[in-house]
Amino acid sequence: VEYLKARSFEHLDVYSIGKKRDITWGLLRVFKWQFLTMGVLLTVAGLSNFVAPLAVNRVLAYIEDPATTEHTMKPWFWALLLFVGPVTYATAFQGNVFVSTHVLSQAKSILTELVFEHALRIRVKAEAQSEGTDGSPQKGQSNLVGKINTLVAADLNNINEARNIMFILVLVPIQVVGSVMFLYQILGWSTFVGMLIMGILFPLPGYIAKLLADV
Repeated sequence: VEYLKARSFEHLDVYSIGKKRDITWGLLRVFKWQFLTMGVLLTVAGLSNFVAPLAVNRVLAYIEDPATTEHTMKPWFWALLLFVGPVTYATAFQGNVFVSTHVLSQAKSILTELVFEHALRIRVKAEAQSEGTDGSPQKGQSNLVGKINTLVAADLNNINEARNIMFILVLVPIQVVGSVMFLYQILGWSTFVGMLIMGILFPLPGYIAKLLADV
């Protein structure tokens, strides 16, 4: 914890920075190399996910007309890619899971320490202010303890889903663009018609679910 504190508080702690800063950008600066690694791994995973379909397409094209001279690669090469593609995808994807889980555990430790450090500062300040008064603000202290417990017990667990942001920023665009390109090679302009219909009907399942929930 001391190592993580020394490494990260200069980017996250308001008193160490000297000014207010969004904690998201602070975490991105602390884990910049890990997020870069996750981006590279998801890029490899997204690209390798198209290797097997491409290999199947080329193998079928060779079986359909093996005598043509348009085949620049031998069939054994595409057959090998049927194995290499999924293995590469699984390795890159699991590597991303490993790195993201490591970042998650460290981020939760850092934020928990940050919350407790700030709570101690608030307590010292409150005790100093209450020395000149006759009573102690028990209700205010109770609310403060409740907020701190909520932060540690519930709100910090919400960052478990935040690590999936890299899927949206990296993996989803690669898969969408790659899918459209391959479908365009097969279906032509009707690919864009299908994408347009999918986009228009995308809110429909949510709308139907809302209607069923109101019944």
